[in-house]
Amino acid sequence: MKRVSLCPVFGKCGGCSFLNIDYLEQLEIKKNKVKNILLKNKIKHFPELQIYFKNEYFYRNRMDFVFCEEGLGLRQKGNFRKKISISKCFIADEKINALVYEINKWFYENKEKLDIFDVEKNSGTLRYAVIRTAKFLDSLSVTFILNKDSEKILEQKNLVIKYMSNSSASNVLIGFVKHNSDLSSTLEYEIIKGNDLLLEKLCGFNYFYHSQGFFQNNPFVLQDMMNFVRYNINENYDLLFDLYGGVGTFGIFLSDKAYKVIIADNSNLGLLAAEKNIQKNNIMNAKIINFDDKKPDILLQNIVKKDDKKIFVIDPPRAGMHKNTLKLIFDISPEKIIYISCNPKQLSLELSFLTQKYNILKIAIFDMFPQTEHIETVAILQRAK
Repeated sequence: MKRVSLCPVFGKCGGCSFLNIDYLEQLEIKKNKVKNILLKNKIKHFPELQIYFKNEYFYRNRMDFVFCEEGLGLRQKGNFRKKISISKCFIADEKINALVYEINKWFYENKEKLDIFDVEKNSGTLRYAVIRTAKFLDSLSVTFILNKDSEKILEQKNLVIKYMSNSSASNVLIGFVKHNSDLSSTLEYEIIKGNDLLLEKLCGFNYFYHSQGFFQNNPFVLQDMMNFVRYNINENYDLLFDLYGGVGTFGIFLSDKAYKVIIADNSNLGLLAAEKNIQKNNIMNAKIINFDDKKPDILLQNIVKKDDKKIFVIDPPRAGMHKNTLKLIFDISPEKIIYISCNPKQLSLELSFLTQKYNILKIAIFDMFPQTEHIETVAILQRAK
């Protein structure tokens, strides 16, 4: 059923595609999409799909706003070079919207002095304001991304510093990227106020994550996912691998389910936060390893006994697992695999391989991205006897 969109720039902004569709219908569309993808890839024997959801609005804990001639904005739908100015985003956390108002006010007060990056000319200084917030703790961060090749960079940097000393954000950073790069995060940054970490509380555990690193965008639904995964681990294991584990969200939360926990990732920012989170939560049986999924043999080196009872929690990027890692896991043959995926097409391809040896116990959809087409899916696999 069609509905009137709340957002005045819906259809122009490229952020949302479902705002004019009733939310329950959105969920049904996503459910059918996952079902059809599984069937298309000849995965016929799977249980009824479960779907979990929370707030349909004001959920995102990160927004990457571009600077445009009217203040902060987002990319135009179908045309990356065009920008749409905004004063409020209906899928962004309200704390983010409050900071958008604050930054836009500063923008109008200093408009004549500010040098906005022009995508067509590939020149200018101010590129992005990346705003991130914790949902359940008081942690709010903004990173101003500047063109490091600009001749006006020092002048623009000073304008940001002058304003941001009075900002409501607890953390303020200035990041630098080259003129021909469109990155909105960078390892080349300066801390103007606070620090470069945010702190969130999920399911009773504290998690640091880096302002320039990855963290799930919907903490409400993430907690549902964490509890779903936990509920489907109904026994204890010798070894739990939290693969592509980032800041250790699942490994730390599930640490009591295994004698030994290994959090593996290739992101230094993620692993540094994971180490900090292990200490913060007093987890005594977990360690981190740097893991290259093209060369995954380090996983074998961390298996003490071949007959250890093992479980893998896997949360790869959109491209899925590298074929070398997929094959190695298949050869290791852990008793259980919990596969978390933001790309149901890739998940179904890898399930079609894994089901040569595994049964699918459950598949659940978690609506981490209401008002958009994106889908997060979790599959629970048990090794066939």
